[in-house]
Amino acid sequence: MTDHTQKGPLFERARSIANAVLYEGYVLYPYRASSTKNQWRWQFGVLAPRAWSEATGCEGWAMQTECLLEATSDFTVEACVRGFRLRRRASAAWEEGSELEFEASCDVLTSDGTRVVRDFDLATETDPSKGTFEPIAIRVEIAVEPIPSAKNPLFRVRLRVENRTPWRDVRASRENALLSSLASVHALIGVRRASFLSMTDAPTWAKQAAGTCVNERAWPVLVGSEGERDVVLASPIILYDYPQIAPESPGDLCDGLEIDEILTLRTLTLTDEEKQQARATDARAAAIVDRADALTPEQLGRLHGTFRDAPPRVTTKVSLERGAKVRLMPKRRADAQDMFLVGRIATIEDVLTDVEGNGHVAVTLVDDPASDLHQWYGRYLYFSPDELEAVE
Repeated sequence: MTDHTQKGPLFERARSIANAVLYEGYVLYPYRASSTKNQWRWQFGVLAPRAWSEATGCEGWAMQTECLLEATSDFTVEACVRGFRLRRRASAAWEEGSELEFEASCDVLTSDGTRVVRDFDLATETDPSKGTFEPIAIRVEIAVEPIPSAKNPLFRVRLRVENRTPWRDVRASRENALLSSLASVHALIGVRRASFLSMTDAPTWAKQAAGTCVNERAWPVLVGSEGERDVVLASPIILYDYPQIAPESPGDLCDGLEIDEILTLRTLTLTDEEKQQARATDARAAAIVDRADALTPEQLGRLHGTFRDAPPRVTTKVSLERGAKVRLMPKRRADAQDMFLVGRIATIEDVLTDVEGNGHVAVTLVDDPASDLHQWYGRYLYFSPDELEAVE
């Protein structure tokens, strides 16, 4: 078990997304314990003691994620299970979360698969000023098994996390059971010398196998840069493959469904007394308030909105990128002036997609004396990608 940070570069790319999942809902605006919306917390990824869970049906006691990977040789599976251990302050009605990580790995050396089980026992920890962490027993299991596939060697990876803490008082309140639970549980699963398949959009040849995977209280999504397939995030919150944190965001606000600009401006409107209450609630709340107070006008302006450049779209004839030179070869007789544009050289200004998913390329003519004016106010000529040829 480790205390706070993932080890090694394999999970480094997923850190920002994993932290956003971890802290989602941890403390909500106006960031003080007395607020109604902060009275019922820990909405995602709670693993309670099994006896209490089965008696009340209030929270689960186990999380399971299954996903597929393809490999042609021996490979390694690594897992990092993350979550909060909770303690209640003696001086306030507030559960403080302490980050925990449980690591496990297995080497798959044969086509028969393998299974690894690790048990983690957390002892009681007491701080007179902050409260007590109750003992918790956690089991992490990794299982890898081959799946017959008509195309590539395919394996199913199962990660299962269980709260095996002994529990007797099945009538205990949720608030008390939380102190022997893990909250915001999620997991990073990585592979070396193998590649995961998307479970959201599995390739046709693997869809049947993907349909047999069982996921309980978590769903695996690919993380990292688009196209990378060595890490998945098993998330208790619905995500798509390759989720991203906006580069304009100055920091986590513990509310991924809100708009950073709105929350930041609302935070700035808090009175000094309200800000002091927020700072006294939790170190995370204090960091949010302090960060909002420290933002410059330029940083606030970046939150207002931005446009993302369209990614290059590639056809069999030409790679479409802004600034590239192409030869116009109109085919559709969409405009009478097309006959005068055949063979003319143009500069790509933008690549757009309409509501039906059709691509359109905006261009200006290289030999047009008014091309700089067209660029200035966005008056372009539009062609389909197959009406353009690369200029050697």
